[in-house]
Amino acid sequence: MKAHGIVYQVAAWLWLSLTVVESFSVGSSLYRRPGAAIFRSRLPLQSDHTELRATVEKHENGFFSPDEYEAYKWTTQIKASVEAKDIDGAEQAFSDMVLAGVQPNVHSYSVLMKGACQVRDMDRSLDWFNKMVEDEIEPNEVSYNTMIHGYATVGEVEKMEEWFKKMQEAGLRPDETTYNTMLIGYVKVGRQDLAVEIFNRLVDAGCEITIIPLNALISGFSSQGEVEQAVHWVKKIEERNLKPDIYTYNYLVRAEATSGNATQCMRRFLQLKNAGFSPDHSTYTSILVGFARSGNVTEAEGWWVRMQQEEDAALQNPPYTFYRNVVEAYARADDMEGARRWLARLEGRGFRADGRLYAELIEAYARAGDQFHMAAAYDAMVKRGRAQPRAGVYEAFVTVQARAGNLEQMRRWADTMVEKGLAPGAPVLREALAAYKRAGRLPEGKAWLAGLVAAGVLRE
Repeated sequence: MKAHGIVYQVAAWLWLSLTVVESFSVGSSLYRRPGAAIFRSRLPLQSDHTELRATVEKHENGFFSPDEYEAYKWTTQIKASVEAKDIDGAEQAFSDMVLAGVQPNVHSYSVLMKGACQVRDMDRSLDWFNKMVEDEIEPNEVSYNTMIHGYATVGEVEKMEEWFKKMQEAGLRPDETTYNTMLIGYVKVGRQDLAVEIFNRLVDAGCEITIIPLNALISGFSSQGEVEQAVHWVKKIEERNLKPDIYTYNYLVRAEATSGNATQCMRRFLQLKNAGFSPDHSTYTSILVGFARSGNVTEAEGWWVRMQQEEDAALQNPPYTFYRNVVEAYARADDMEGARRWLARLEGRGFRADGRLYAELIEAYARAGDQFHMAAAYDAMVKRGRAQPRAGVYEAFVTVQARAGNLEQMRRWADTMVEKGLAPGAPVLREALAAYKRAGRLPEGKAWLAGLVAAGVLRE
C-alpha cells in the first residue's frame, strides 16, 4: 500500500498512542551502536518545552522524584531525535544519559524502539527490546504495541501475530491501539478476512470504535474493487453514529474505479463534493490508481485532464507521491506502456524516481520477462544513487535469469543478494533449482544451496 490516505490518518493516531508513560523503572547499562552520531545537545529541544513545563510543575508539586524528573528530561531529548528521524542521534543521547548517571526507564527504551520502527529497521528495534529486558526493565503495553506496529508497517504479519501472543503471555491486555494496528497490518497485505476478525475482537473487547478501523476496512475492500463490501462498512460507520470523512469517500471512489465502473465512480465523486469536501490529491490518486488497476486507460486519462482543469493550484501541481503511486499502479497491473508514460510525466515535472519506484518497475519488467528494461531500470537506480535495492529486486533478476537458463548470471545475482545481507526466498530458490535441473546440473544446484545453509544464509 503502499501509499494511501489511510497511512497519513493512522500515522498521527499511532504516534499519540506512544506518548509519555508516567510510570518509571530503573536499571540499565551503557549501550552505544557502532558509528552512532555524536549528539552534543544535553537540553530538550524547543518543541518539547510545553510538555516539559507541565512535567516541571509536577516535579515542583512533589509528584516526580528528582531521578524521575531527570529521566524524563533525557527521554524528551531522545524523543526529539526520533521525531527528527535521527535514530543515531537518539541512541547517542541514550548513551549520554547513562554516562550522566541517569537511569533510563521503560519509556526511554520504547521511544528508541519506535525510532527504529520508523526507519523500518525491525532488527534494531528488537535489539532495544532485548536490551530493556536484559537491564531488568519490564516492558509495558507501549513496548509491545511498538513492536506490533513495526512489524505491521513492514507487512510481516506473522511476526506481528507472534508479538501479539507475547504481549498476552506477559499478562498485558491488548487495547484499542493493539487491535487497530493489527487490523491495518492485515489490510496492508490484503487479508481483509483476518482484518474483519480483528475488528470483531475489537468490539468484543469493549474498546472504543472510532472511524479509523472502519476506514481501514473500507480501504482494503476498495483496493480490491469489492464495492459491496466497501459500502457495507460505510453503513457500519453510520450505524455507530460516526460521520464519514474525506478518506471514506476517497475509498468509495477508488472502489468504483478499481471495479471499472466509470458511472458509479462519478456518482461517488459527486457525493464527496455534496458532503462538503473538496477533492484532493488522494481523491484523484484513488481514481487514477483504480482505473489503472482495472485497465481502463481512457477513463484514467480523462480524470487526469479533469484534475489539471481544477482551480486549486495544488491539484494542478501534484507532489511526487501522486506520480509515484500512479506509476506503481500501472506497473502492478503489468501495463508497462502506462507505467513509462507516467514515469515520463513524473520526470517532466522535475522529479526523480526513488528506489521504491525503481524496484516496482524492475519487478514488473521481470514478470514480463523484459530483461532489457530491467537492466536499464537497475542501472538508472544505481547511477542516480537511489536507495539500496530491496530483496525483491535481486529476486526478480535471479528468477528471470533462471527461467532463461542463464545459470551463471542467475548465480551472480543470487551471490550479490547474499553479499548485501539478503536471503533469497523459497519461490526464488525453487526457480533456481528448476533451472539447474533443466540444465542437467541438479547436483551442482543442491551443492550451492547446501553451501548457503552452511554459511547460515538459509535454514535447513
